Amino acid sequence: MKYLVYLILYFIFCSCGQDYNSNSFDDSIYVQTDCTGTESQIRFCNAFKIINNKCISCHTGFHNTYATFDSSEKWINAGLILQNNAAQSTLMIRLKGYGVTSLANMPQGASQLTQDEIDTLENWITGL
Repeated sequence: MKYLVYLILYFIFCSCGQDYNSNSFDDSIYVQTDCTGTESQIRFCNAFKIINNKCISCHTGFHNTYATFDSSEKWINAGLILQNNAAQSTLMIRLKGYGVTSLANMPQGASQLTQDEIDTLENWITGL
């Protein structure tokens, strides 16, 4: 029995510290480490890495579908970003809060996005 408890504790502690979001199905499908392709594809890839690492892991249900938005077009079609308009894009409004206290700054309960991460997301949207 003692060994079973140790085994369970081992698995619990080893499962922490992932560098990908386990809620978004399979990291090998959704997390790219090398961003290649056209300039637009590279901007999307870099932005999606931030979204995947900083946003998706906290959201379940409807928000978990964000992990399947594997192109800029899917984000536009979902109404979460406005092409060439980061300031008015729902994604950026929710990330920054823009003074709306009910939204607060995302991610809630975690360190805020760095300015470089925000710039990456804004560059992706304004470059569409």
